[in-house]
Amino acid sequence: MSDSDQPVTQRIIVLVSDSCDSNAALEAAARMAGRLGAELQALFVEDVNLLRSAGLPFAREIGLTSATVRPMSPEAVEQQLRAQAERSRALLERIAQRMNIRSSFRVSRGNVESEALGSARPEDMLIICRADHRRRGGSRLSDREGRIVSAAHCTVMLVGERQPEENRAVLVLYANTARGRRSLALAASMARDAAQPLVLLLPPGSEAEHDRLAASAREWAQTHNLQLRFRELGHVDAAALLSALRQEEGDSLVIPRDAAALRDPHDRLLLDEVDTPVVVVP
Repeated sequence: MSDSDQPVTQRIIVLVSDSCDSNAALEAAARMAGRLGAELQALFVEDVNLLRSAGLPFAREIGLTSATVRPMSPEAVEQQLRAQAERSRALLERIAQRMNIRSSFRVSRGNVESEALGSARPEDMLIICRADHRRRGGSRLSDREGRIVSAAHCTVMLVGERQPEENRAVLVLYANTARGRRSLALAASMARDAAQPLVLLLPPGSEAEHDRLAASAREWAQTHNLQLRFRELGHVDAAALLSALRQEEGDSLVIPRDAAALRDPHDRLLLDEVDTPVVVVP
Protein backbone atom coordinates (compact mmCIF):
# COMPACT_ATOMS: atom_id res chain seq x y z
CA MET A 1 0.00 0.00 0.00
CA SER A 2 1.40 3.37 -0.98
CA ASP A 3 1.34 6.53 1.09
CA SER A 4 -1.19 7.95 -1.35
CA ASP A 5 -3.65 5.32 -0.13
CA GLN A 6 -3.55 6.75 3.38
CA PRO A 7 -6.38 9.14 4.21
CA VAL A 8 -5.48 12.58 5.55
CA THR A 9 -8.68 13.80 7.16
CA GLN A 10 -8.31 17.53 7.70
CA ARG A 11 -11.78 18.34 8.94
CA ILE A 12 -14.68 16.57 10.60
CA ILE A 13 -18.08 18.05 9.70
CA VAL A 14 -20.99 16.97 11.87
CA LEU A 15 -24.51 17.64 10.68
CA VAL A 16 -26.66 18.83 13.58
CA SER A 17 -30.43 18.66 13.18
CA ASP A 18 -33.66 18.26 15.13
CA SER A 19 -34.02 14.64 13.99
CA CYS A 20 -31.36 13.15 16.23
CA ASP A 21 -29.59 13.44 19.54
CA SER A 22 -27.20 16.37 18.99
CA ASN A 23 -25.21 15.43 22.06
CA ALA A 24 -24.50 11.94 20.70
CA ALA A 25 -23.54 13.32 17.28
CA LEU A 26 -21.23 16.01 18.67
CA GLU A 27 -19.59 13.64 21.15
CA ALA A 28 -18.91 11.09 18.38
CA ALA A 29 -17.56 13.79 16.07
CA ALA A 30 -15.32 15.23 18.78
CA ARG A 31 -13.86 11.81 19.56
CA MET A 32 -13.14 11.25 15.87
CA ALA A 33 -11.54 14.70 15.54
CA GLY A 34 -9.34 13.91 18.52
CA ARG A 35 -8.35 10.52 17.07
CA LEU A 36 -7.41 11.93 13.68
CA GLY A 37 -6.06 15.31 14.80
CA ALA A 38 -8.64 17.08 12.66
CA GLU A 39 -10.62 20.27 13.06
CA LEU A 40 -14.27 19.85 14.05
CA GLN A 41 -17.00 21.90 12.40
CA ALA A 42 -20.66 21.59 13.38
CA LEU A 43 -23.11 22.45 10.61
CA PHE A 44 -26.63 23.47 11.56
CA VAL A 45 -28.97 23.77 8.59
CA GLU A 46 -32.18 25.76 8.81
CA ASP A 47 -34.32 23.53 6.62
CA VAL A 48 -36.12 25.65 4.00
CA ASN A 49 -38.59 22.85 3.37
CA LEU A 50 -39.63 22.95 7.02
CA LEU A 51 -39.97 26.74 6.90
CA ARG A 52 -42.07 26.57 3.73
CA SER A 53 -44.30 23.90 5.22
CA ALA A 54 -44.86 26.05 8.31
CA GLY A 55 -46.29 28.78 6.08
CA LEU A 56 -49.05 26.58 4.67
CA PRO A 57 -52.53 27.41 6.00
CA PHE A 58 -53.21 23.85 7.14
CA ALA A 59 -49.82 23.32 8.84
CA ARG A 60 -50.09 21.98 12.38
CA GLU A 61 -47.65 20.58 14.93
CA ILE A 62 -48.27 18.08 17.72
CA GLY A 63 -46.53 18.52 21.05
CA LEU A 64 -44.12 15.66 21.71
CA THR A 65 -45.16 15.25 25.35
CA SER A 66 -48.53 17.02 25.53
CA ALA A 67 -49.96 15.71 22.22
CA THR A 68 -51.53 19.14 21.82
CA VAL A 69 -52.32 20.15 18.23
CA ARG A 70 -51.46 23.75 17.44
CA PRO A 71 -50.96 25.89 14.33
CA MET A 72 -47.47 26.31 12.88
CA SER A 73 -46.02 29.58 11.65
CA PRO A 74 -42.74 30.39 9.89
CA GLU A 75 -41.90 32.89 12.66
CA ALA A 76 -42.34 30.32 15.40
CA VAL A 77 -40.32 27.72 13.51
CA GLU A 78 -37.52 30.23 12.88
CA GLN A 79 -37.43 31.03 16.58
CA GLN A 80 -37.26 27.34 17.45
CA LEU A 81 -34.43 26.78 14.96
CA ARG A 82 -32.43 29.72 16.31
CA ALA A 83 -32.85 28.46 19.87
CA GLN A 84 -31.79 24.96 18.85
CA ALA A 85 -28.76 26.30 17.01
CA GLU A 86 -27.65 28.24 20.08
CA ARG A 87 -28.03 25.16 22.30
CA SER A 88 -25.96 23.14 19.85
CA ARG A 89 -23.32 25.88 19.64
CA ALA A 90 -22.99 25.99 23.44
CA LEU A 91 -22.81 22.20 23.60
CA LEU A 92 -20.07 22.13 20.96
CA GLU A 93 -18.03 24.71 22.88
CA ARG A 94 -18.23 22.65 26.09
CA ILE A 95 -17.28 19.40 24.35
CA ALA A 96 -14.42 20.99 22.38
CA GLN A 97 -13.01 22.59 25.51
CA ARG A 98 -13.21 19.33 27.44
CA MET A 99 -11.52 17.35 24.66
CA ASN A 100 -9.07 20.13 23.70
CA ILE A 101 -9.88 20.16 19.99
CA ARG A 102 -10.26 22.93 17.42
CA SER A 103 -13.87 23.61 16.58
CA SER A 104 -16.23 25.98 14.79
CA PHE A 105 -19.99 26.28 14.37
CA ARG A 106 -21.75 27.30 11.18
CA VAL A 107 -25.41 27.99 10.45
CA SER A 108 -26.76 27.87 6.90
CA ARG A 109 -30.23 27.94 5.39
CA GLY A 110 -31.28 25.70 2.53
CA ASN A 111 -31.94 22.10 1.64
CA VAL A 112 -30.32 19.93 4.33
CA GLU A 113 -29.01 17.35 1.89
CA SER A 114 -27.56 19.94 -0.51
CA GLU A 115 -25.98 21.98 2.27
CA ALA A 116 -24.35 18.93 3.83
CA LEU A 117 -22.97 17.64 0.52
CA GLY A 118 -21.87 21.09 -0.62
CA SER A 119 -19.98 21.78 2.61
CA ALA A 120 -17.78 18.69 2.52
CA ARG A 121 -14.56 18.37 0.53
CA PRO A 122 -13.14 14.99 -0.52
CA GLU A 123 -10.59 15.07 2.31
CA ASP A 124 -13.27 15.72 4.96
CA MET A 125 -15.31 13.29 7.00
CA LEU A 126 -19.04 13.98 7.26
CA ILE A 127 -20.77 12.65 10.37
CA ILE A 128 -24.51 12.10 10.40
CA CYS A 129 -26.57 11.03 13.37
CA ARG A 130 -29.23 8.45 12.63
CA ALA A 131 -32.64 10.04 13.12
CA ASP A 132 -34.42 9.23 16.35
CA HIS A 133 -36.75 6.37 15.38
CA ARG A 134 -38.77 6.80 18.56
CA ARG A 135 -40.06 10.10 17.19
CA ARG A 136 -40.71 8.78 13.69
CA GLY A 137 -42.13 5.40 14.66
CA GLY A 138 -40.20 3.48 12.00
CA SER A 139 -36.88 3.17 10.24
CA ARG A 140 -34.08 5.28 11.68
CA LEU A 141 -32.16 5.78 8.45
CA SER A 142 -34.14 8.34 6.47
CA ASP A 143 -34.14 8.56 2.70
CA ARG A 144 -32.26 11.84 3.03
CA GLU A 145 -29.49 10.27 5.08
CA GLY A 146 -29.26 7.37 2.63
CA ARG A 147 -28.91 9.77 -0.30
CA ILE A 148 -26.14 11.66 1.49
CA VAL A 149 -24.23 8.41 2.05
CA SER A 150 -24.61 7.49 -1.64
CA ALA A 151 -23.73 10.89 -3.10
CA ALA A 152 -20.98 12.20 -0.80
CA HIS A 153 -17.49 12.65 -2.25
CA CYS A 154 -16.01 12.24 1.21
CA THR A 155 -16.08 9.59 3.91
CA VAL A 156 -19.40 9.48 5.78
CA MET A 157 -19.83 8.18 9.31
CA LEU A 158 -23.28 7.23 10.61
CA VAL A 159 -23.58 7.28 14.39
CA GLY A 160 -26.31 6.17 16.76
CA GLU A 161 -26.98 6.74 20.40
CA ARG A 162 -24.74 3.99 21.83
CA GLN A 163 -21.71 5.28 23.67
CA PRO A 164 -18.40 3.63 22.66
CA GLU A 165 -16.59 1.29 25.01
CA GLU A 166 -12.85 1.04 25.51
CA ASN A 167 -10.75 -1.73 23.99
CA ARG A 168 -13.39 -2.83 21.50
CA ALA A 169 -12.25 -3.63 17.99
CA VAL A 170 -12.45 -1.57 14.82
CA LEU A 171 -13.62 -3.82 11.97
CA VAL A 172 -12.92 -3.14 8.31
CA LEU A 173 -14.16 -4.97 5.23
CA TYR A 174 -10.94 -5.36 3.26
CA ALA A 175 -10.16 -5.80 -0.42
CA ASN A 176 -6.81 -5.17 -2.12
CA THR A 177 -8.22 -2.32 -4.21
CA ALA A 178 -7.71 1.44 -4.00
CA ARG A 179 -10.96 1.88 -2.08
CA GLY A 180 -10.24 -1.15 0.10
CA ARG A 181 -6.79 0.19 0.95
CA ARG A 182 -8.24 3.60 1.83
CA SER A 183 -10.71 1.83 4.10
CA LEU A 184 -7.90 -0.09 5.80
CA ALA A 185 -5.79 3.04 6.27
CA LEU A 186 -8.68 4.93 7.86
CA ALA A 187 -9.60 2.01 10.12
CA ALA A 188 -5.95 1.69 11.13
CA SER A 189 -5.81 5.37 12.07
CA MET A 190 -8.96 5.00 14.16
CA ALA A 191 -7.70 1.87 15.93
CA ARG A 192 -4.13 3.04 16.49
CA ASP A 193 -5.04 6.40 17.97
CA ALA A 194 -7.52 4.81 20.39
CA ALA A 195 -5.35 1.73 21.13
CA GLN A 196 -8.06 -0.62 19.84
CA PRO A 197 -7.70 -3.98 18.09
CA LEU A 198 -8.04 -3.93 14.29
CA VAL A 199 -9.95 -6.78 12.65
CA LEU A 200 -9.91 -7.29 8.89
CA LEU A 201 -12.99 -8.94 7.43
CA LEU A 202 -12.04 -10.97 4.36
CA PRO A 203 -14.75 -11.51 1.73
CA PRO A 204 -15.59 -15.01 0.48
CA GLY A 205 -12.84 -16.59 -1.59
CA SER A 206 -10.45 -19.47 -1.87
CA GLU A 207 -7.71 -20.17 0.65
CA ALA A 208 -5.15 -18.81 -1.82
CA GLU A 209 -7.15 -15.60 -2.28
CA HIS A 210 -7.42 -15.11 1.48
CA ASP A 211 -3.69 -15.72 1.84
CA ARG A 212 -2.93 -13.04 -0.76
CA LEU A 213 -5.26 -10.55 0.90
CA ALA A 214 -3.82 -11.22 4.34
CA ALA A 215 -0.25 -10.96 3.03
CA SER A 216 -0.91 -7.57 1.41
CA ALA A 217 -2.44 -6.24 4.63
CA ARG A 218 0.33 -7.64 6.85
CA GLU A 219 3.02 -6.09 4.65
CA TRP A 220 1.44 -2.67 5.08
CA ALA A 221 0.75 -3.19 8.80
CA GLN A 222 4.37 -4.09 9.54
CA THR A 223 5.57 -0.76 8.15
CA HIS A 224 3.06 1.04 10.42
CA ASN A 225 3.68 -1.00 13.59
CA LEU A 226 0.14 -2.39 13.69
CA GLN A 227 -1.19 -5.72 14.84
CA LEU A 228 -3.98 -7.26 12.78
CA ARG A 229 -6.29 -10.17 13.12
CA PHE A 230 -8.42 -11.65 10.36
CA ARG A 231 -11.91 -13.03 10.07
CA GLU A 232 -13.06 -14.86 6.96
CA LEU A 233 -16.63 -14.22 5.92
CA GLY A 234 -18.90 -16.72 4.21
CA HIS A 235 -20.98 -13.84 2.84
CA VAL A 236 -20.68 -10.05 2.70
CA ASP A 237 -24.34 -9.26 3.17
CA ALA A 238 -25.75 -7.29 6.08
CA ALA A 239 -26.42 -10.38 8.18
CA ALA A 240 -22.79 -11.54 7.92
CA LEU A 241 -21.40 -8.12 8.80
CA LEU A 242 -23.75 -7.73 11.75
CA SER A 243 -22.78 -11.19 12.98
CA ALA A 244 -19.08 -10.32 12.77
CA LEU A 245 -19.68 -7.06 14.64
CA ARG A 246 -21.41 -8.84 17.48
CA GLN A 247 -18.97 -11.73 17.74
CA GLU A 248 -15.92 -9.46 17.61
CA GLU A 249 -17.61 -6.96 19.98
CA GLY A 250 -16.84 -4.24 17.46
CA ASP A 251 -16.74 -0.55 18.33
CA SER A 252 -17.11 0.55 14.70
CA LEU A 253 -17.29 -0.83 11.17
CA VAL A 254 -15.48 0.65 8.14
CA ILE A 255 -16.75 -0.42 4.73
CA PRO A 256 -16.15 0.76 1.15
CA ARG A 257 -19.16 2.34 -0.53
CA ASP A 258 -19.23 -0.33 -3.24
CA ALA A 259 -19.74 -3.09 -0.64
CA ALA A 260 -22.61 -5.42 -1.50
CA ALA A 261 -24.32 -4.60 1.81
CA LEU A 262 -24.72 -1.02 0.63
CA ARG A 263 -25.71 -1.79 -2.96
CA ASP A 264 -28.57 -4.11 -2.08
CA PRO A 265 -31.65 -2.17 -0.83
CA HIS A 266 -32.56 -4.96 1.60
CA ASP A 267 -29.03 -5.14 2.95
CA ARG A 268 -29.06 -1.39 3.59
CA LEU A 269 -30.82 -2.44 6.78
CA LEU A 270 -27.27 -2.87 8.07
CA LEU A 271 -27.20 0.87 8.61
CA ASP A 272 -30.51 0.72 10.43
CA GLU A 273 -30.11 -2.26 12.71
CA VAL A 274 -26.96 -1.39 14.60
CA ASP A 275 -26.05 1.49 16.90
CA THR A 276 -22.38 0.88 16.17
CA PRO A 277 -20.83 3.67 14.06
CA VAL A 278 -20.64 2.70 10.40
CA VAL A 279 -18.00 4.50 8.30
CA VAL A 280 -18.52 4.49 4.53
CA VAL A 281 -15.45 5.18 2.37
CA PRO A 282 -16.07 6.52 -1.18
